[in-house]
Amino acid sequence: MLESPKARPWFNEFLISIGSALSDWRLWLIVVPALIICGLAMFLLPHGVAGLLSFAVALVASRLINQIETLPKPNGRELVGNFYQNVILPATIGVFVICSSDILVRLWMMQWHWFHSHESIPTCSFVLTGALMDWLGVVAAAVVTATLARNRATFAMMVGLSIYLPLGFTDIFSGDGISRTMTFMAKSCGLDSDSSDQEAAGVGIVVGLLLRGLLAIFVARIVSTWLARGDTSGGGPNRRAAETNL
Repeated sequence: MLESPKARPWFNEFLISIGSALSDWRLWLIVVPALIICGLAMFLLPHGVAGLLSFAVALVASRLINQIETLPKPNGRELVGNFYQNVILPATIGVFVICSSDILVRLWMMQWHWFHSHESIPTCSFVLTGALMDWLGVVAAAVVTATLARNRATFAMMVGLSIYLPLGFTDIFSGDGISRTMTFMAKSCGLDSDSSDQEAAGVGIVVGLLLRGLLAIFVARIVSTWLARGDTSGGGPNRRAAETNL
């Protein structure tokens, strides 16, 4: 039996309305986070709490969907571009730059390996200078991150530290990393080491790693603020570049 001509416009309008609704970014910005929250609740929380939380999230999502026409409608390309500029790019900068902060100490130790045998032990002053290079590397990484990420420098550094700190803790507590470090320092600086000293050294290394993270956030914040003031007032690096071009 052939379809009546009157049914075709109605069916076409129905398909167009469905396509228009599914292509609305506002719908997905409500539905996707709600589904993620409900899924995590089912896996991480007890069944009763997860059920109550899912019910509350569903009520909120339903309320927002009913009022979706009153919400501002974002531009799809603009939304993707802003997400890339504000999230993806700063996060990538933060992860790769802060995880490369040990480049200065590695360059400093490289010259020792080039001109000394494998069994040679560097002097205490050489090792302490390498530790100073490690801290300077964190400062340099924070400055580079702030220069590249600008007003998103703090976010970039936080994301970078979320990768850098677990890697550092893994290197510290995996295997006999602390004992090897204490043995190296004992041979280099003539220190005596025992089990209690190793425990104290482990605490000191953890505190030092956390302090390096705080230092990186502090420096990135200061540099990004200075760059932002230079951009708004015409001073700083922009003004000097303009004067150089003149």
